[in-house]
Amino acid sequence: MAFNDIDDQLLKRIKISQLPENGRLLINNTPVEINDTLLADQLSMLSFNPDHNCFGTTLFKFKTGDANSWSISAAEVTITKISTDSPPTVVNAISVVFLEINAADYIIPLTNVFNDPENDPISIAIYNNSNVDLVTVTILDNVLILSLQPDIEGSAKITKRAIANEKSVDEIFSVYINNTDVAPTFNWTQYGTNDFLVH
Repeated sequence: MAFNDIDDQLLKRIKISQLPENGRLLINNTPVEINDTLLADQLSMLSFNPDHNCFGTTLFKFKTGDANSWSISAAEVTITKISTDSPPTVVNAISVVFLEINAADYIIPLTNVFNDPENDPISIAIYNNSNVDLVTVTILDNVLILSLQPDIEGSAKITKRAIANEKSVDEIFSVYINNTDVAPTFNWTQYGTNDFLVH
């Protein structure tokens, strides 16, 4: 920006005539208001703090002044913020889950599984369950619940999707259901029919 004065005087001050939208002008972290006068030696401390998750173009206007008068028209500064928003990340992956057949509901807290670099709110949903006949998966109050179908062994892969500000990440974990409490079997061929006394 160039400053020209008909009397060859130096720029001494500016007066804010229009504030930017979607953010605040700051002088040394102090908000600037409409019609505020800023001295020339303060301008190096002038900054713009955009609103959270606000991207695109905005502007502010100001009049320039020497020691005696102000400019008739206002100068304009355009500010463009480019989105650098990152998707959520998996910080604590869920380990493989091993459960006994007909076990009670298994609960997994999700509070510390995902993180968003910009601290945007994160929503978590079940994206895929590879074996719905084996296990039902629900999320309630940031807790994942595994509910087993009765009398079924097998495995499933569960995919959770975390979404923050329209960006997402998936995390997959496996569930194995086994029947380790198997009743003993008896080999009748090793014994004769007279080897047992029934009361």
